[in-house]
Amino acid sequence: MRVEANALAPEASTFRRSRVPLGVLFLGALGAQVARPEFFAGLVPGYMQKYRAPVQAGTRVVLGVAGVSFLVPPLRPVARWTALPMLVASLPEAVNQVRHPEQMREAGVPPQLTPVRVAVQCLVIAAVWRATRPL
Repeated sequence: MRVEANALAPEASTFRRSRVPLGVLFLGALGAQVARPEFFAGLVPGYMQKYRAPVQAGTRVVLGVAGVSFLVPPLRPVARWTALPMLVASLPEAVNQVRHPEQMREAGVPPQLTPVRVAVQCLVIAAVWRATRPL
């Protein structure tokens, strides 16, 4: 069975268009990390407080590399393999924050928003996976 290239074009085009918003999202997150590092320091889990500065620096690097990689077509595989590991690796801690809302309260975030964060993070993971898959 032969599949016409145009039959896949609308789906592929949709995913290509989602790369720019994802790039802007990651670069915006980088900007927020740089502008308000004390807020994000409050989100670092207690057992990692000793390593807070390197964790935050590494996060900034990954956010910058992923953001730029979404916007530069030859770097799309880099976007996938920088964004996905960070998002997936931080998901268990996001779920843990739902179970222990006091950490979010101490960081100045209403604990009711924590489940929303988990849901949005899952959607971003799916969007990154789909937007960066090889066509």
